[in-house]
Amino acid sequence: MTGSLFIGSLSNSRIDDLMPGLSTATIFLIGIGVFFLVKTNIARDSFNIILQIEDYTTEKKASKKIIEKYATIYWMTISFIYLAYSFISKNWSQSWIIWPLAGIAYVILEAILSFQFQNNTSKKEALCSENYSATL
Repeated sequence: MTGSLFIGSLSNSRIDDLMPGLSTATIFLIGIGVFFLVKTNIARDSFNIILQIEDYTTEKKASKKIIEKYATIYWMTISFIYLAYSFISKNWSQSWIIWPLAGIAYVILEAILSFQFQNNTSKKEALCSENYSATL
């Protein structure tokens, strides 16, 4: 973008010399930004793991184990459907659309399974607390 400011004042040969340097500077600045994002998130996630908050609570870890079992079956099935459809129809140019659709469906499936798991654990906790208070 900075190079476009110099189009009027520089000849074509000078612009061609300027653009690679500006592109290199842009990529360098992006690299610095990514470095700081990664460094900050590593420290943040480390604290979350130690404190067992956000994605690292015991309930979420347990629900992820259950979801992983279904995820393996889901993605293997989607891969089979994609390959079977593509080989049978030889329509490789349009059969790729299954991947974005499968990604959206997976997010919905994951939300349903995690919601169901959270409801089951809250019911079990309520039953356990009722039984515990009844024995006291």
